[in-house]
Amino acid sequence: MDSTQTISWGMAWHHCASTSSYWIWIICVAVGWALAIVAINAMANKMNKDLDRVKLWTSVVFVFALAFTILASPSSMAANTSIAAAARGHFIY
Repeated sequence: MDSTQTISWGMAWHHCASTSSYWIWIICVAVGWALAIVAINAMANKMNKDLDRVKLWTSVVFVFALAFTILASPSSMAANTSIAAAARGHFIY
């Protein structure tokens, strides 16, 4: 078996999706996003101001953070794990 060929991104994602830590990180980012929006709303009510721009930019940052959380681990694994190593069950992050 050729040890230079790497696994596909889909195969790497499948392996990551089967681990609980992958989902815990995604949930943590989503909860952080929700808490940030709640905090901004509370601050807006207390200050009696419109903080929609702050919510927008916070959401943009959290969307990028969520995308990074979802894509980084499988991408790293797909780039570093050979087909032979995956067949043995050794996935390299």
